Amino acid sequence: SILYKDKFNIERTSTLKAKTYKEGFEASYTAALKFRKLDLMPAYKLNAARRGINYSYREVWLCKKTEDIGRYPEEKKGVLSAVKADLGFKLSQKIGVIYQGYIKAPKSGAYTFFLDSDDGSVLYIDDILTVNNDGSHRRRERSGQLALKAGFHKITVKHFQVGGKAKLKLSWQGAGIGKQEIPDNYYFH
Repeated sequence: SILYKDKFNIERTSTLKAKTYKEGFEASYTAALKFRKLDLMPAYKLNAARRGINYSYREVWLCKKTEDIGRYPEEKKGVLSAVKADLGFKLSQKIGVIYQGYIKAPKSGAYTFFLDSDDGSVLYIDDILTVNNDGSHRRRERSGQLALKAGFHKITVKHFQVGGKAKLKLSWQGAGIGKQEIPDNYYFH
């Protein structure tokens, strides 16, 4: 094999395999890591975007997956500054919320998105399931990655909570941004 001591670029989806050698010892096992090329998702052109994200609130009784939320009638709707569990009013113990709008990617590049929720949540970006944290569960965080062109990208977040206080946090990192909750000024509708 070729001995590498310096950097090298990977420009397409590839599997990198590596092994170590030391005189007098057996060679190590072969380690393999797959690198996936992410194509940049094109941005939407919006003429009259306003700050904030739309939400649709429902009281759900038998909800085990985010897809169940749509079976219940909408109780309230409005616009929030960001995706968050606090809707500004007293919530039922069993809730389902659908958030829809756009986020604005400040730079082109790969972004990792994180959904932290108690009970189920999913994140779709440009209609692609990006983070799946669905199902009934204790608080946990899941992540997913997409490459986005700078500009507006359609976003849908679905979240349900069937007991206790609702917990939901949407964060991102990448393209020069350290991990943080997505700031209010990046949400549009």
